[in-house]
Amino acid sequence: METPLKLLGTIAFVCAICVHLAFGAEALVRYLGVGCVLAGGHAIITRKVPVGLDGQPPSGQLRGAFAVAYGLLIGGFGLFMLFNAQAASCVLGWSTHC
Repeated sequence: METPLKLLGTIAFVCAICVHLAFGAEALVRYLGVGCVLAGGHAIITRKVPVGLDGQPPSGQLRGAFAVAYGLLIGGFGLFMLFNAQAASCVLGWSTHC
């Protein structure tokens, strides 16, 4: 299962670079906003979020209400990025039009 997820992550990363180069920073912010909304929805539906150090297997999981709260937070940030791309790119420091 790890290999398909790594491949999907690599494809998403390459697509993000292509979106930024072709359409600019605001389009990239919208693209990342969609990813945040999807990640938040996944956390809310499964009610599990693995946590741990990067590069290591997860040392634990957020479950139940904590996972839902995480999903709502990430999803809300994603909606902000999706619908307010110019403001979000300013917050992230990616725009010179602030």
